[in-house]
Amino acid sequence: MSVTVYEVRTNLPDFRRQMDEIGPKVGRRVLRFAVAGAARVFRDAGRARAPMRQASGRSGRVFASRYGDRMPGLLKRSIIVVRNRRESGRTTETYTTTVRTGDPPTKGGASRDAYYWRWVEAGHGKRQPGGRLTGGARTRSAARAALRRGGEFVEGRWYMRSAFAQAGNRALAEFYRRAEAKFRETKL
Repeated sequence: MSVTVYEVRTNLPDFRRQMDEIGPKVGRRVLRFAVAGAARVFRDAGRARAPMRQASGRSGRVFASRYGDRMPGLLKRSIIVVRNRRESGRTTETYTTTVRTGDPPTKGGASRDAYYWRWVEAGHGKRQPGGRLTGGARTRSAARAALRRGGEFVEGRWYMRSAFAQAGNRALAEFYRRAEAKFRETKL
């Protein structure tokens, strides 16, 4: 599955000058504050568009499986913003809006792992329980292509991709708003 990367380049006329005036350390804080706000806009848009299964049964859980119970809204709650410290530097800040996976189950046994988010996002071939694709990379690739052609293929919802496309202007506006507020705060 391909990953879509959005890069925000500012067009504030004197953004660079303002960053130089307040100093590098404070400038990094301003940039981090503004980019984090823009990333949260993307996160909230993804949460708003993510599908949510309805609870069934007395326990309020959707269904039980050998992997544990799935709570309604798990996919929505699992959309998070993560700062990438390795790629962030003096003049750049990198944040990723993604889905949290790999969480261990809670004490009650309910899983918090939204491992299935990629299948909901991009679609998947419908198979019977235990009917996983076997063989090498070429064999699995051919089997996936056959599933798309003749087998049942569950179309993806593309909730994250459409959320990013929809929220781009709002995220940029939030970036500018938070940057200007932080500039004013540092000059006082």
